[in-house]
Amino acid sequence: MDSTTKPILKTYSRQRKRRTPDDEPPLKRRCIQSGISLQQIEEPQSSSSHRSSSPRIFSDANVPESPPSSPPSSQTTSPKTTDTIYDKTQRIPLLERSQTLLNKSKRKSLVQLKIDLGWQTRKLCKDCGMEYIPSDTEDAAVHKKFHTTNLGGVDMDKAYLDQRRANAIWSNDQGDFILAIGRKSSLASRKRAIKVLTVVNAELHAVAISDEDLWSEVSRASDVEQQQQQQPAGTSTKPLGTLDRFKAFLYIKGQKCVGMCLAESLSKACTVLAPEDAASGINQPLSSPASTSSMIVSTKPEKAMMGISRIWTSGAHRKANVARNLLDCAVDNFLYGLKVPKSLVAFSQPTDSGFNLARKWFGQDSGWHVYVN
Repeated sequence: MDSTTKPILKTYSRQRKRRTPDDEPPLKRRCIQSGISLQQIEEPQSSSSHRSSSPRIFSDANVPESPPSSPPSSQTTSPKTTDTIYDKTQRIPLLERSQTLLNKSKRKSLVQLKIDLGWQTRKLCKDCGMEYIPSDTEDAAVHKKFHTTNLGGVDMDKAYLDQRRANAIWSNDQGDFILAIGRKSSLASRKRAIKVLTVVNAELHAVAISDEDLWSEVSRASDVEQQQQQQPAGTSTKPLGTLDRFKAFLYIKGQKCVGMCLAESLSKACTVLAPEDAASGINQPLSSPASTSSMIVSTKPEKAMMGISRIWTSGAHRKANVARNLLDCAVDNFLYGLKVPKSLVAFSQPTDSGFNLARKWFGQDSGWHVYVN
C-alpha cells in the first residue's frame, strides 16, 4: 500500500432508505364480475381450492382503502356524572367555593381615615362668612370653592368676554366694563347670568328664582293705566307693549365677574320713614332675613318703576364703587330710551350692607322706597 494514499474513513450515519414501487403495499383488486355475492368475496384466501375454482374476475384499478372497522362495543358503562363537582377535602361544591372566594376578593378592606369622637368642631370663616367643618373633607372642599368665588369673583370665559366687550354699556380706563343681560340676550349670556346669580343667592341667603320667571316679560303698567283713562269704564284693556321682568347687570374685571345687580320691573313700593315720622300715621317694621336691624316703612303703597332685587359685590372688590356703578347703569338702561328717576327706585328688603348702600346712593337716611318680594 502506498504511504501517500489516504485511508478510507467509515461513517456510521443512518442511511435514508429509498422507497421503490415494490415496497408499496399491494392495492386492493376490485371484482368486476357481476352476480357474485359479498360473502364469496370476503372468504379467506388461505383456501387454495376456492381460489382455483372461483370464477371471479378482478381489476387492477386503484381502489381507495376502506376505513378500518369500528372496535366492538364495550360492555362496560361509564360512571354517572353529576352536575355538581365536590371538593374531596371539604365536601363543598367547587362552583360554590370558587364563587365564595371571588366574593371575598372583591371585598374592600376598611381603613379608618379619621377618629370619630362623637362631636365635630365647626368653624366660621371671617372672610367669606361660611360655616364649615374643617375635619370633613367634602365640607372643606365646598368651603374652599365658595371662598375663592366669593372673594375673587365668578370665573368667566375669555372668548365670551372678548366677544361681548363691544356690547358693554359702561367701561373705564382700567378695562372694567358692565354687561346688561335680559330675556332677549343670547343663551350663552343668560347661562352666565344664572351662574353668577346662584353664587349671589347663596351668599345673601335669598330665595332662588326659576329660569321661567327670570326671563319672563310683563306688561307696561303706564300703558295700561293710560288705556284705562282713555277708554270708557267696563271695557277690557289690552297692553300696548311688554318689557323684561328682570334684567341682570354684570360687572366684569379681568376674567371674573366681581359684581351683580338684578333689577326688577315694579309698580308699587313703600316709603322708609324717619324715626321722628314713625310715631305719626300707620306704619310697620320691615326687616330682611339677613339683616340684624329693622326699618320703619309706611303701609301706604306709592308708585315705583324699578326694584333692586339683588345687589352683590365680591369681598375683595368692595368699597371700590362697584355697586354704585351697577346701580347707575341699571337706572340708565333698565327701560329702553328712558332713565328711571331715583324717586321711583326701590330696594328689596336690604341687608345691613345693602341698607348702608341705599342711604349713600339716595343721599338720605329715609324717604326712599322698599318692597317685599
